[in-house]
Amino acid sequence: HARVDGRQVPGPVFDLGVHMFHNARVLHDAGAGPFLYLSKVEGAEEARIWERVLSTVEESLQLPRGCTRVCVLIENITATFEMDEILHALRDHAFGLNAGIWDYSASLMQRFGHLPGFLFPDRSKYVSMQSHFMKSYLRVMVDTCNRRGAICTTGMAPHVIPQDNPAAAAAATAAVVAAKSAEASAGSRGAMVYDPSLAGPVAEAFALHAGAGKRKRGEHAEVTPEDLL
Repeated sequence: HARVDGRQVPGPVFDLGVHMFHNARVLHDAGAGPFLYLSKVEGAEEARIWERVLSTVEESLQLPRGCTRVCVLIENITATFEMDEILHALRDHAFGLNAGIWDYSASLMQRFGHLPGFLFPDRSKYVSMQSHFMKSYLRVMVDTCNRRGAICTTGMAPHVIPQDNPAAAAAATAAVVAAKSAEASAGSRGAMVYDPSLAGPVAEAFALHAGAGKRKRGEHAEVTPEDLL
């Protein structure tokens, strides 16, 4: 509902402006940012718009160009085919790419759901980062980040660990650690957790697999468009 000169302001641009106006200088002077996630980016053209927006905000607030560091969430199938171009478009601000399962798989349903070959089963039961199309997506992201000197991270573990049931807590923690260990083995360098009690176990899983997924110069994963789709 916000307007500037009679024109509607896109929600994420409004949020960015308010956040940066009130917090960017404090964060920068404290050496703590600004750090941002760019979500729902559909391709390099949109990334170029964000690059201009970020540069304009920094100039307006008299901040050093490029001090705002962003991680781009690749959660749209179209963006998967333009990861290199997205990093290039945001080269003054991007530090990495992030892979997630739910919004990404939803983007396939949204774009291709009318085609019989793209009908999904129950995602909560049968779709995971071990599904072939998700593993392929992560392999491309890891290779892209390694090649471009960016950081590849993976999605948040949304679990809340029960504190009143030790057996259930141990089982839930083990399941999260197993999932994040698989991502780390594929080359992810980190992930978020919702429950703070998972921070330690998940950090240990990534430390154990540090350096996984790296390849010699010129080597890359053999992933075809069919693997991604």
